[in-house]
Amino acid sequence: MITNNKIDTKVKILLAAKTEFSLKGFAGARTEDIAKNAGINKAMLHYYFGNKEKLYHTILHAVFHIQGRRLQKIFNQVELPSAKYKLRFLLEFMGRYNHDCIDPEFHKIISWELAEGRQKFSILVNEYFLPRVKGITKLIEEGIKQGEFSTSSPMLYVMHIISFFNMYAIHRQVCIGTELFDALYGSMDFKDFLSYTLNHFFKAITKEGEPVTVPKLPKNLQEELDEVINYYRKNKNNQQQIFHEALEEMENSRGKL
Repeated sequence: MITNNKIDTKVKILLAAKTEFSLKGFAGARTEDIAKNAGINKAMLHYYFGNKEKLYHTILHAVFHIQGRRLQKIFNQVELPSAKYKLRFLLEFMGRYNHDCIDPEFHKIISWELAEGRQKFSILVNEYFLPRVKGITKLIEEGIKQGEFSTSSPMLYVMHIISFFNMYAIHRQVCIGTELFDALYGSMDFKDFLSYTLNHFFKAITKEGEPVTVPKLPKNLQEELDEVINYYRKNKNNQQQIFHEALEEMENSRGKL
């Protein structure tokens, strides 16, 4: 078990490294600059993380871990009456998270990773992204069996959802200063955005000829969702606490980082 002081030092290094990688990508980032911005010497950085590649992998693992852990905790604790309610919960979470809680630095890191040939990304896709796609696809297949949903390709439907919210978040940065930004992110009320997305995705999964119905979340689950979103929103620009928690959880589940 690592001590709190060691975790605090690792968090400082990770936050400085995340900024450096977002600005310069993996290839352009320098451990000297990361160490300087973290307020430590280069030897200490290498003591904790070994080399730049291990440091980069730790950041990617930590951020993906952060994104899913609280959502999964709620799903494990709360029973929902049907697949429709589970989908309703997921859509609102994804909408609110991508609207209010996205870390711009992490999106820049992903863009750099894709531009540099995604050499470091395949492991994360298999470990984090693919299981989530499969999990949501299983939910849609469950709804089809229950007679609540209808689609010829559950996985393509899931990819449509993920792509929509990801692109919505990415274009927030791309369109700053343009008329499109004002129309999509400035003047549009979030309630209108959420209403559109809920109706759009439920319409796409509703049997032909049947009315589109979007279920209302039970009060206890809505409160749980509000708490999770408020947590991410509060820490969006200062992620020290989130990284601290992620390191502790990853330490307990995978062994020393």
